[in-house]
Amino acid sequence: MKLLWIAQVCLLLVGAGCSSLSTDVPVAFDLSGDWIISESESESESGPDSGAPSEQSDRARRRGHGADIGFDRAALPMIDARAMVIEQDATSMGIAYQNGTYRDVSWGERDLRLVDVAAGWDGPDLVIETESGSYDMVERYQLGPDGNLRVVIHLNPARGEKIKVVRIYRRR
Repeated sequence: MKLLWIAQVCLLLVGAGCSSLSTDVPVAFDLSGDWIISESESESESGPDSGAPSEQSDRARRRGHGADIGFDRAALPMIDARAMVIEQDATSMGIAYQNGTYRDVSWGERDLRLVDVAAGWDGPDLVIETESGSYDMVERYQLGPDGNLRVVIHLNPARGEKIKVVRIYRRR
């Protein structure tokens, strides 16, 4: 009985580190192009009721990330992006932001030293989960029937207020 319990705990721990996101790009999901923000449809909020995840993730706790580290907002260009150029293929996408920052996102899970990133699809939405000692962030990219791109970002910094950003972009 004790051996069975240990086996179940081990399976739960292994499963907890795995993302349930699919790495298969849905048909007709192509973000390639030059995107510009629609200011009138975009919003952001911060504070305890912002809807951002409220607890440090299991993966971040397992990596030993402390709870008293701030984050550098300038290192997160997606929060304030007004324009971006996206290149996408079957295995990844690259995003060039208006401030000159370039970001490469590969489908699947990546351990990038100080940051863990999982990217893939939850149904029709592209989801990017980022976990570090200074913040946890979930980005959700939704392509609307009108062709617009809706990006919802939940940022939970280790210090400070949670942030929720909703941006609507149109292709140029």
